[in-house]
Amino acid sequence: MSIKIKQQKYKVSVSFSIKLAIIFSLVMGLIISAAGTVIYIHEKNLLWNDLEKQSTRLTQTAAEISSDAILTMNFKTLRYIMKGITGVDSSKETKQSVRQSDIAYAYITDDTGKALVHSNKDKEGLKVTVNNQPLNPDDIKQVSKSITTDNDGSEAYEVMVPIRIEGMDYNLGVITVGYTLEHINSELTTLFFSILLITISAIVLCMIISIFVAGIFTRPINKLVEANNLLASGDLTQSVRINSNDEIGSLGLAFNTATAKLSELIRSVSAATEEVN
Repeated sequence: MSIKIKQQKYKVSVSFSIKLAIIFSLVMGLIISAAGTVIYIHEKNLLWNDLEKQSTRLTQTAAEISSDAILTMNFKTLRYIMKGITGVDSSKETKQSVRQSDIAYAYITDDTGKALVHSNKDKEGLKVTVNNQPLNPDDIKQVSKSITTDNDGSEAYEVMVPIRIEGMDYNLGVITVGYTLEHINSELTTLFFSILLITISAIVLCMIISIFVAGIFTRPINKLVEANNLLASGDLTQSVRINSNDEIGSLGLAFNTATAKLSELIRSVSAATEEVN
């Protein structure tokens, strides 16, 4: 003996106003998200371009004025240059400028790769290593830019410039400045969450407005549905009042006309039946 269990399918009914609100909110959310992405990428490029230009200009300027000090081994001048690098004047800084706090480290080497002066005094006099390899200043032919990562995981934008005198075919040394990316990352993080907050707020606002606007259009339709249901139950006195000159108003007028004619027809049938009887 087998027992068959009849499965019932349940359909979730969602009103037209809710559907319209969801669709409109999703569309607006996609538009705002796309615009926010463009703004984010544009701002990111501005920050990176500004960092690249200012860091290169600062490092090249320091390299130009360091050559004579290296030739004469004038450590006083070299330390003065190092102090000028790590103590960049921030009185005119803007959101996108290289600030004093943006300098992670800096050092100047001789032609053997030994650090003559270093922002970390414990490293002065030691051979500089790059990617776990001893630094050879002659390998640096032009401005070198790269992203480096410290042991603690912090990243820095490193600019390395050869120090040489015009006419010489070898480098006197190199000057390297590392710029922390915390400033850029902080700006981009703030921008990201601002865009996210604006997008969510816009979606919620669009949904509220959509429900309100959809209600204006669905209210007369709901009146027609209610009147039609009463008419189907036998109430021929039903009529709707829709104050609009659009298609919905025409539909209401047609409903009232059909109801009046149906009522008149039934009265005529009733009258004819009474005469027969």
